[in-house]
Amino acid sequence: MTHAANEHAEANGEAETSADREQLGGPEGGWWYNTRSGEVERGPQSLGLYRVGPFATEAEAANAPQTLRARSEAWAAEDEAEAEDR
Repeated sequence: MTHAANEHAEANGEAETSADREQLGGPEGGWWYNTRSGEVERGPQSLGLYRVGPFATEAEAANAPQTLRARSEAWAAEDEAEAEDR
């Protein structure tokens, strides 16, 4: 299903299929990083407690620890800057 077709289906209350969600990288598809095993999964295979994602590509999922660390550091820096402004 194309993006336009998906928007049409959503606007008309039509259910999308799991294949549609997988193509879009949604909850039924995409690539996930398992924080417990350190492995990349195609589609959600493990408990949500141990998954991060979805990512658009396998490479992005494999890089999840570095991505999460960088985001966490950026958020901490923003919080520190906001605290200094108060």
